[in-house]
Amino acid sequence: MLKKLMMMAFVGLVLVSMGCDGDKGDVGPAGPAGPKGDPGVNGKDGASDTVGVGGSVLVFMDTISTDANGRFTLSDTTFFKGMSKEEVASIEKGSVQVFIKSRGVYFPLPGPVLFADEVIDYIYYYGVDGLELFFEFFTATPAPKNKKRKLEELRVVIIPALNAGRLANINLKDYEQTVKALGITEANIKKIYQKK
Repeated sequence: MLKKLMMMAFVGLVLVSMGCDGDKGDVGPAGPAGPKGDPGVNGKDGASDTVGVGGSVLVFMDTISTDANGRFTLSDTTFFKGMSKEEVASIEKGSVQVFIKSRGVYFPLPGPVLFADEVIDYIYYYGVDGLELFFEFFTATPAPKNKKRKLEELRVVIIPALNAGRLANINLKDYEQTVKALGITEANIKKIYQKK
């Protein structure tokens, strides 16, 4: 008999506890902060014969002229000099942001670029072939005025894949905001001149 009463009391207790619903209380106050942890161990230095792409890279190209249709091609075979295969792969998988400077303003591509006499939409593609980095630019504007143009400058911000995640809240269409977020200064810019 005692076993039956105990069993019924247990089942009753389980049913009552499952059926108890009420308003949830407020979240309690946060506890005190824990003690400051020890600093981590410094990582290994990179090899002395490599460039390294732990930080993002900005490539500066100027003295650029278009053909009569507004197209131009740029390439560079020295950009990857001294980089490991892993670093090159990180750039291939990364992101590229291109800006054309016209009338003192950086215009992000793809998009419209304001010239003194018209607005032209430029689009581009880029690729990596071995150790060559190349860009092909062309107009998307229907029937632009057929004439050659000299561009003030063109800046290519190359963001290796290993750095892309930290830029989630950055407007990559804004040149100044992009380079500031990457910690790039004019001293970090690699200048590449188009062969004439």
